[in-house]
Amino acid sequence: MFSQAESREIIRFDHQLYRSFLYCSGARLEHFEKALATNADAITIDLEDSIPLKLKHVARRETVELLRDQGRDARRPVFVKTNPISSPYGVADLEALAECDLAGFRIPKVDSAEEVDQVEGILKAAGFNGCVQLMIETAQGVLALERIAARGERTSLLIVGMQDLCNHLGCAREHVSFVLSHTVVCSRAAGLLPPVLSVVTSQDPAVLVRETLQGKERGCWGRLCVHPSQVDTINEIFTPTEREVERAARVIQIMEEAEENGRTAIRDEDGNYLSVWALDQANRTLAIAEALSRLHVPAVQAI
Repeated sequence: MFSQAESREIIRFDHQLYRSFLYCSGARLEHFEKALATNADAITIDLEDSIPLKLKHVARRETVELLRDQGRDARRPVFVKTNPISSPYGVADLEALAECDLAGFRIPKVDSAEEVDQVEGILKAAGFNGCVQLMIETAQGVLALERIAARGERTSLLIVGMQDLCNHLGCAREHVSFVLSHTVVCSRAAGLLPPVLSVVTSQDPAVLVRETLQGKERGCWGRLCVHPSQVDTINEIFTPTEREVERAARVIQIMEEAEENGRTAIRDEDGNYLSVWALDQANRTLAIAEALSRLHVPAVQAI
């Protein structure tokens, strides 16, 4: 038989699910208020790629001052992307910002499970209770993916930094798509949220839509974005429609009635056969809608 309880045991999110993360450079914090005014589910202050080396300390200090002054903004969860833990700046970033009221940290270029342990140790000592997102951007990180995914009490999800990974490997993006699929598998096995897609490099809106839909079909959920104009498109792609939510609820109802009546050959109103995969899919849709309802946005997309 098809157990509703067994399916629900699989579909759960131990961390908050987000659709869009909008970057704000730590060197341009005057844009932070503008970022908060967008429809992005969360804001990420970047202390890595967008900051010249000579401004690293300045950006860190000004970010700490900003976050201490305002505390956790009720309008949007705020994350900070630090420098790599193996760099001269990563540890200092974590130690300085762990006292701020953040939703979490994003750690770039994670190459080993030992680096995850190091991050955990720093945050535990500081009493930080937020989550940690880990970025895979090197060949070493890809080879250690399984161990990285399984480490860290605070780890919520993985992100494949496609551009940095391609630069490291010397290849085009289409030739490392297998890494994204492998990250989906490792995330699922470790009980993490689905991987989040990295930023799109093209300014063509059609490319954003195509790549985001492809990533969603691969099993990813949510996307990093560098411009407010990308937010609404990303949110729309990762928001269940009213029809999808209604159908999911109906599938669950049909399966529950069939289980109560001892029927094994089950069809929906359109005559399509339903099996345990349909129940899992329906539960996933409702779990996503429920997770989004905890944000500041509608849980479903009007159609």
